[in-house]
Amino acid sequence: MKKSLVVSKVIKLKQGSFLEKSIKRTLLGMACGYFNMGVAYAISPSAVVTSGEMVNEATLSSVDEDAAAAVPLVKSSDAAVPLHAKVAAGSGSADVRVDQKSFPPEFFALLQQGVDIPFLLRTPTGVEEAGRAKIRYAGSFLTLDSLSLNKSKLSLDYLALFKAQYGKPLRASSCEHSPMVAAMASTAENNPAEQALAAPAADDLGMCFDVMTFELIASLPKEAFDTAARSRVLTLPESTEQHLSSVLNYNMSMMKTDGRDADAYLHAQSTTSFGSSYLYLDADARTQQNGSIYEARLTRDFEGFNVSAGYLSLWAMNNLGSLSFTRGGKFVGVTAGNNGQSEKSDASLSQKPIFVFMPASGQVSIYRDGKLLNVQQLAIGNQEIDTRPLPVGSYTVRLDVVVNGQVVSSKQESVYKMSSGGKDKQIQMFAGRYQDSGDGRLTHLVGVSGRMSTPWVDLASSLYSYGSLTVIEPSFQKSFSYGSINGQLGLASDRSYSSNISANLNLGPASFWTMLERSGSGHAVDSYRTDRRYISVGATLDLQGPLTLEKTSSLTSNFSYDQISGSHDSRLDWSQGLYSNRWVDLRLNLGKSWQSREDGSSKQSLYATVNMNFSFGSGGVDYSRSIDSENMGIHGAWTPTTVNGLDYLGAAVSRSRSLASNESSTNLDLRANGANRIFAWDATVGKNSSADSLSMSGNVSGSLAGNGDGMGWASQRSDAGVIVKIDDDARGQLDLYLHGRSSPLESTSSFVALPAFGAAPISVQSSAKSPENYDIQNGEKALVLYPGNVATLKPRLRRQVTVFGVLTENGIPKVGVRLHNHIGSTITAADGAFAVDVDTDHPNVSYKVAANNTCQIDFDLSAAKGAMWVNEVSCAKPTIR
Repeated sequence: MKKSLVVSKVIKLKQGSFLEKSIKRTLLGMACGYFNMGVAYAISPSAVVTSGEMVNEATLSSVDEDAAAAVPLVKSSDAAVPLHAKVAAGSGSADVRVDQKSFPPEFFALLQQGVDIPFLLRTPTGVEEAGRAKIRYAGSFLTLDSLSLNKSKLSLDYLALFKAQYGKPLRASSCEHSPMVAAMASTAENNPAEQALAAPAADDLGMCFDVMTFELIASLPKEAFDTAARSRVLTLPESTEQHLSSVLNYNMSMMKTDGRDADAYLHAQSTTSFGSSYLYLDADARTQQNGSIYEARLTRDFEGFNVSAGYLSLWAMNNLGSLSFTRGGKFVGVTAGNNGQSEKSDASLSQKPIFVFMPASGQVSIYRDGKLLNVQQLAIGNQEIDTRPLPVGSYTVRLDVVVNGQVVSSKQESVYKMSSGGKDKQIQMFAGRYQDSGDGRLTHLVGVSGRMSTPWVDLASSLYSYGSLTVIEPSFQKSFSYGSINGQLGLASDRSYSSNISANLNLGPASFWTMLERSGSGHAVDSYRTDRRYISVGATLDLQGPLTLEKTSSLTSNFSYDQISGSHDSRLDWSQGLYSNRWVDLRLNLGKSWQSREDGSSKQSLYATVNMNFSFGSGGVDYSRSIDSENMGIHGAWTPTTVNGLDYLGAAVSRSRSLASNESSTNLDLRANGANRIFAWDATVGKNSSADSLSMSGNVSGSLAGNGDGMGWASQRSDAGVIVKIDDDARGQLDLYLHGRSSPLESTSSFVALPAFGAAPISVQSSAKSPENYDIQNGEKALVLYPGNVATLKPRLRRQVTVFGVLTENGIPKVGVRLHNHIGSTITAADGAFAVDVDTDHPNVSYKVAANNTCQIDFDLSAAKGAMWVNEVSCAKPTIR
């Protein structure tokens, strides 16, 4: 008789397991098999169950022509069985035998292609999924084909051990000893033939393929997990725009007063690039005086190394260290260093990675001085703590590893987060000819500057020479829990010196700050230092908390003293909240100041203002009074949200009066600003009664970009961007998305300003405000932009309309008819209703009416916006409404 397999054993399919998903999705309705100790189980369609369901209680057995008695099939759970397959003699071409057991061949085809199964790791609390594995029936054995982990990482040694198991017999058993399996395990202990098939286990991996759940389970030691840290240095790859392009940022201003000529000003910054190299120009032009060129340099900034040559601004050499002993001027030369913006350090992370070992998925609680700072959820393995949420500074934290609510380990670690961004070590060298802005003398300027960050303090220094002077200027910055201290020193070869130390302290509701400055002149002609002794101290006190006030209240004081001149200034300010609700906020401000000068003169002034902020804008009443003058005014502003191009509109009226002569004047000021897709603007109009004059001023700013594909305008100022070219009828219907932020495309050629030294994917999508529906192709691009780079994006657009209607023939609905066009298809419902997307360039659908005949229905979609109802349509006489 022919051998067959029947299911008569309790089977519970694990939720989410391979077997449950495979039976439901792939093998439903046909005989299925899976391996256990070289035995194939055939599962009838009636045995297909969902998670949590059970089949009837019985015994898994094999029925053979030579043995009428049932033979238990569950073998020793420790056996590792190679699976030898061959066609079963006399059983038909579709049957496959494995160690004298037969089952349908469909499952072998699935295994020969490779099956994706869960990869689980044993933990002290059980097992948990850590990734996916792929098993394959190759040759005569069930083998491991590939392995990938989700959130945990394995060391190279253990990855090599896993790869050594690829293509080798996979140890197969029932990995979890349930009471049912344990009771039946004694069968294999007395079966030498089955024991002879066992292959040695990979002890270093502790890996087992569970044939009952189709899961790969491993027991790994702590050493198996890698400790790969997040990258602290982000290096920008080569630019994606290997073509000539340019960005021009501009700012135009104009002032006009009655009786005077207009004064106009234009400031422009141009960046022209090819890849990661660019030419930068910075200049201005004025109507009342000569224009100036501030910079004209050629720069290459790649992989963190920056080289610039040409006409450079002295401010460019102040990036790493100060050059305060120079008076400014013109510098022509070269500068080079590793302070390039193409390579950046992630200052949000601790410079020293912090790892914890998670024996199972759980959480880590981070404490500082006994206070909880942060809680993070981590997967099994050696995991790096995310130090981005932790405060800046150098301090010690305690890490508690919590699994299932229990603290399983605890340790101390040091956190060091730089107070300033950038690399922890930077250096810059410069050399060239320098023209002093004071006396116009031409001399050399050669020097080096650098910055270094340590866990204790951030240091910077400059060493340079010009004229007859050699100068060194070191500085430091130290941040701690309750404040910071900064210091900058300078010493020149002619004994000129300077020192500046500032500090601030924050103690809950009170904060204090101070600054000490001291400098002295030398004897060299290049020195322009003057003797100075200056001190300034101040404090701010939040009165609301300590006095338990209902409204906000704060007191601020400041005192400064010039020791050489003997002059001092003092000030006391009080701000008090009076009233607030959802529509208005009312605040009172009072203050008094005292001034004393070296000639013995003194002056006092007093002011009082009441300010109101409304939900629709702002307004207020101001009053101030000093010994010899008095001022009173009222102001109001509107911030519209529905007027395109207008962001602010405000007006102010004030009256000033002299207490000595009783003379007075009235001032009226109007101001407005806004932005459109081309430029941003600001305008002010003022009128003074005493001068009887009208003054006006205006400002326009924006950017213009171009490349070989065209030009575009933008109201934002930027050094790079992308030109998006769309059809005329799609203007205002599409948005460009970057990092979740959208920019409307309101022109056929729109320039969208993007940050330079950045990499980001962009995409064109239909606007949420648009009723139109577009199928967009070639609308995505991954960009790497350097200064001056202008990319081009030309999406192909196809406007679609979803057409709803009913297909009829002689007034009778046609059921089950497939309507199709070149972008999609649909089948009519029981009442003939249909819904189908139609391209407006091809506004029709077709369907077969006979073997070789097709009927086409045309639609008038000229007035359609996104969707359209066409009522009843038919092949003979379409009806469109």
